[in-house]
Parts: sequence; C-alpha cells; structure tokens
Amino acid sequence: MIEQAELALRDAMQAQVCLPEWPTAFYIQALALNKLGMESDAQDMLNDGASFEAKKQNSWRI
Repeated sequence: MIEQAELALRDAMQAQVCLPEWPTAFYIQALALNKLGMESDAQDMLNDGASFEAKKQNSWRI
C-alpha cells in the first residue's frame, strides 16, 4: 500500500511541474502524503491547493 502512495505522490509532483497552479495536483499530493504518515505536509498541500482553487474561482468572476 505504501508503494501506491509513493507512486501517487510522484505522479502528482510531476503534474504540479507541468501545471503549477492546478489545485488537483496539490490535493492528490495531500492524500498521498497523508497515507505516508506526513500529516503536516499533507495539510500544507491542502492549504496550497485551496489557495490556488480560490484564486482560480476569483479569476472566473471577473
């Protein structure tokens, strides 16, 4: 199970490189980090993802 979380984390990190402001990449990283027992890092990723999501929502309203 840990191998799957590590692979998911690696994939999400690559997605973030390609699309740096894609909130889903942050959310997937957060899930993988949580599965790996890295709760603090997971929370940081959730916060970053939520920030980009809010930024995206606000840009659509303009």
